[in-house]
Amino acid sequence: MNKNVNVVFFFLFSTLFNFRDTVEICRQLEATGISFLTVHGRTIKERGEPVHLDYIKAIVDALNVPVIANGDIDSLEKAHIVQEETGCQGGLQFAVTHFSL
Repeated sequence: MNKNVNVVFFFLFSTLFNFRDTVEICRQLEATGISFLTVHGRTIKERGEPVHLDYIKAIVDALNVPVIANGDIDSLEKAHIVQEETGCQGGLQFAVTHFSL
């Protein structure tokens, strides 16, 4: 990473079916010089199912960059629970707003 450039690089990542591969890819992403990693704690096919907080925790434990948890965070209380259970440095909430004109 060029030390003369002041840019934040991050990556949003969903877990893979093989969790060991997920951790390895996260390590490889970290090695590229990313500033932080956002992890969605379930596979694409697990949409609607609970997030694997243990997966997020394992990624937090494996990396030295900050990890932001994503998925199933729908309140400040839930964000605190996710942080306590995973050790993540932040949480990301995605909300869909529907309105009619």
